[in-house]
Amino acid sequence: MNRILEVNEKLGYALLEPGVSYFDLYEHLQANAPTLMLDCPDLGWGSVVGNALDRGVGYTPTGITSCGRPAWRWCCPPAS
Repeated sequence: MNRILEVNEKLGYALLEPGVSYFDLYEHLQANAPTLMLDCPDLGWGSVVGNALDRGVGYTPTGITSCGRPAWRWCCPPAS
């Protein structure tokens, strides 16, 4: 689980699987949605979802990443 499933440049969101790193998302945005800014913490190799779950912050003007997240939707694979 480390795929970028969707990026919507118009609405400014990305649909990610848990293993996507900040480096992965940055490269994808540069190639496919250059108008979007990635709010990355110091650890670029870290997980985007993991940082969000840990209430991590990045380097946007507000510095508080979680305030910009109006909603979360969690999808888990079926148990095997």
